[in-house]
Amino acid sequence: MLALILAQIGPPAPGAQAVTLDDYPELAMRLHHQGAVTVELTVDSAGELAKCRTAISSGYPELDQASCDLIRKRAHWKPATDDAGRPIAFVYRFRSRWMLSGGQPQSLPDTERDVPVAAFPKDMVRPTATLSFVVAPDGKVESCRVADGQGSGSAALDKAACDSMSKSEAFPPVLDRDGRPVRFIRVQKVGFTIEPAK
Repeated sequence: MLALILAQIGPPAPGAQAVTLDDYPELAMRLHHQGAVTVELTVDSAGELAKCRTAISSGYPELDQASCDLIRKRAHWKPATDDAGRPIAFVYRFRSRWMLSGGQPQSLPDTERDVPVAAFPKDMVRPTATLSFVVAPDGKVESCRVADGQGSGSAALDKAACDSMSKSEAFPPVLDRDGRPVRFIRVQKVGFTIEPAK
């Protein structure tokens, strides 16, 4: 029996239909290949998938390719909107785990970036936060906020993450259909780590 376990970083999973045994790549099934792949999706301001690329490989090209193929075939998005309600492109990562029955789940990295802090505040509920950036056409962060219900529980810690990422992060541009860079939303999950003592 096939098990494909989906987890994602970012907006709710695109409306994917149930995955069946027919979806498992034939070569991977024959060779008993299993693994986790993280793909980065770029969805344009009309809600159309503009790009799907492997961000973290499963180690098996056929599993990596099948992940993007299934997303292209079955996923649908509502266009994202900026703070003014205008349609805007967005980029996020989607993780899928390909397993045949009896396979052992792999541990997956839960965050894309670590943010060092001096100490964890008492009001912290979890050592992670999902941040939503509005990114200018030149790749620089215009604004940052914590995705609804996905903060650390500490407003100060979440603000520090946004401040740190806004100062240090530059993203590759997203291009429209005419090849021009456009504003977009980038969702990124960060983890908080304690800075080593100096």
